[in-house]
Amino acid sequence: MPAGISIGLGCLAAGILMVECWYRWINMRMKKYCFPDPHGLAYCTHALVLGTRKWTGSHLNAYFAYRMEAAAALYAAGRTQIFILSGAHLPGQPNQAEAMKQALIQRKIPESQLVLHPQGYRTWASLQYCRQQHISSLIIISQHFHNIRAVWIARYMGIRVQALDAKDVGGFVRYRMLLRERLARVRMLMDIIQDQWRKYFSKA
Repeated sequence: MPAGISIGLGCLAAGILMVECWYRWINMRMKKYCFPDPHGLAYCTHALVLGTRKWTGSHLNAYFAYRMEAAAALYAAGRTQIFILSGAHLPGQPNQAEAMKQALIQRKIPESQLVLHPQGYRTWASLQYCRQQHISSLIIISQHFHNIRAVWIARYMGIRVQALDAKDVGGFVRYRMLLRERLARVRMLMDIIQDQWRKYFSKA
């Protein structure tokens, strides 16, 4: 095998190993903030529901349905009062925040307790909105793999945080999402570095 190819493959393997180590290290550090049962969480005024599309083709997106069930369970357990529904609203596509609102109203959560944030295109943007609203304590609702990253970001932003793990989705979809999550955590690291540079130059 030519030396150049060997070096390239070695660099690729090293990069994959670094990504995997970063992924697992964050899992180890943040899992203590994530709970599968709403009764295990302390009361917090605000809960952030992270958005996803409601439909995948003609089928209801299980990730969406399970997050709505988790939010309803949190409310029934008396662990929160105000839900921030943060999701994307891309041109020509349904408003994720509005879809969550309608789903939670159907689950008997009063509309007055639902706050829409339709600019939640990324988890970072959703939590940045909470930081800008001076929310100092928060419960995050999503699947466990997503909550791990969201908790890391929230803690970086100075928000005291707990997370409620919605039921996960099995099969091929789960493996595809876990692969995407590894890349998302690399992007998260880049976001943190950019945020630090922005703070540094704003003080200069």
